[in-house]
Amino acid sequence: MFRNSNSRSVPKGNSAKEGVQAKIALWNHLVSNRYRLSGISKLLDISPAQTQRLVDLSKDGASMEAIEEALYKLGMHFEVRAVAQPKAT
Repeated sequence: MFRNSNSRSVPKGNSAKEGVQAKIALWNHLVSNRYRLSGISKLLDISPAQTQRLVDLSKDGASMEAIEEALYKLGMHFEVRAVAQPKAT
């Protein structure tokens, strides 16, 4: 699917699973702030392999808790809301 080997942001998807949306939010934050994965590894005190799993959209290698913790350490948080759908007329 996508290994985030480039430095482009990923469009948000409304139909994506919560974990995938969190990875996209984390990746886009890293890209917009020009972070390098090696620097994130040091900042989060995790291995480069763990850092790659946090942003690899092709695998479910990172738990939601790990992604949320990474976002928190970067001054962000991930929020999920339930919104009522408009009634069909």
